[in-house]
Amino acid sequence: MSRKFDQLNLVNLAINGFQKTLSVEKYNKYKNNFKKRIHIQRSLGQGKNSEFFFLLNFTIIMDYTSIYLDDWPHVGAFTYRMRGFKNHTPKHYPKHYQLYLRRREKSSNINDFCSGDTKKHKIMMNLLTTFKQIYFNRQSNLAIMHFVENSHDSNNHLHWLDDEIADFLSNGFREHLFDDTIIFLYSDHGARFNKFRSSQRYLEERLPFVSVYLPDSFVSNNAQKVVNLRNNLAKLTSPFDIHATVRDLTCLEREHQGDRHRSISLFDKISIYRSCEDIGIAEHFCTCARDWKSANVTSADIKKAAEFAIESINSITKLKRDLCQNLRLKRIISAERLILDDKILYRVSVISSPNNGVYETIVYRGQYKRFEFFSDSFSIKSKNDLSRIDSYGEQPWCVSKFGSNPDYSGCFLLKHIHIIIHRIYNLFELGCEKKIFSKGSSKRQRLLLSPHGCNLIKICIITQ
Repeated sequence: MSRKFDQLNLVNLAINGFQKTLSVEKYNKYKNNFKKRIHIQRSLGQGKNSEFFFLLNFTIIMDYTSIYLDDWPHVGAFTYRMRGFKNHTPKHYPKHYQLYLRRREKSSNINDFCSGDTKKHKIMMNLLTTFKQIYFNRQSNLAIMHFVENSHDSNNHLHWLDDEIADFLSNGFREHLFDDTIIFLYSDHGARFNKFRSSQRYLEERLPFVSVYLPDSFVSNNAQKVVNLRNNLAKLTSPFDIHATVRDLTCLEREHQGDRHRSISLFDKISIYRSCEDIGIAEHFCTCARDWKSANVTSADIKKAAEFAIESINSITKLKRDLCQNLRLKRIISAERLILDDKILYRVSVISSPNNGVYETIVYRGQYKRFEFFSDSFSIKSKNDLSRIDSYGEQPWCVSKFGSNPDYSGCFLLKHIHIIIHRIYNLFELGCEKKIFSKGSSKRQRLLLSPHGCNLIKICIITQ
């Protein structure tokens, strides 16, 4: 059964923290539904995305209907430390339902990935299937689904998601829901702080994957595009290219960015000589072959580079020093050295104290004043090149409300004090000011809580 619209439908399924090696070696049931169908699977380069034309915006321009699903909206791309969409772009956006499930889970202190007797990711896949069924043969549609819960902290629960995605695809193909639909299945990055990240180091984090399904109707009418797509399997690509590919598929006007070609449709020819610099990927995130050599962690240069990395982190939090701890270098885990053109680079992994945070960065030997951090002897390009590779947990609770990056923050107050303060504060209406006196301490302390706006709480400790 064929649809009456010429426009292609789009389904984007994104999985948080899922590296390419896992998609090949372990969680790959979804691929059984791509057999005898045109698809590609490869890894993407990773970079920090800046502001650009969001895919949801084209639904208005091209008269698409849309659904945006996020199984963990409390840490979603548009809702973590932010207020969500300025304009209600998706037509269907069941965020409040997901937040309700989250609140119920926290109140019961049980997380079995279920709502009643049904896995939560299955509920979301059922919503997506219903969306496709409702608009089949009625209106062109875009679906964006972000899976976070099953893989954010660990990959141990991905097999459930693998089963559900496989069922979603097989049922959709059987019902012809994807006859005129292109499906992107991809991840944002690999494991950042689970056991895979610790054992296989930076490559796992920097190698997300992408699989693409093309319907027969597209393949038969676009032979050269399919050839280009296959040839691009061994080329350096990034999420910006996926964005350009969607613009290509939806007939939106393309954007050219000079000779660098940062964003190229996968249906166009991509040069085999394309580099991380061309594509806008920082050296810190580049996975292209480099002649990195192991360096002695006890050498003077490596120690100074590691100290500079910690100093750079402290400079990020210095304006909140009343809340954030001043970090010190505790130990150097590993170090590597690279000579790139006329530059000397060090990749160092360190542990800081007192928060026991594990950080990784690339430090340039010499002073580069165009970089965000520099001294007479060392430079770091930007704070985006300072990666925290262990789970920070509750450490940055005191600054998270202020929109500060949690990677670099370690708070002074103990977690149990934080919980007590917030429980007491919830008893008072906004606009009030209350004084609370601690008990059982040698010095009397007064905690002064003053609300600033709807969400911000300023906490002061005054010793009498």
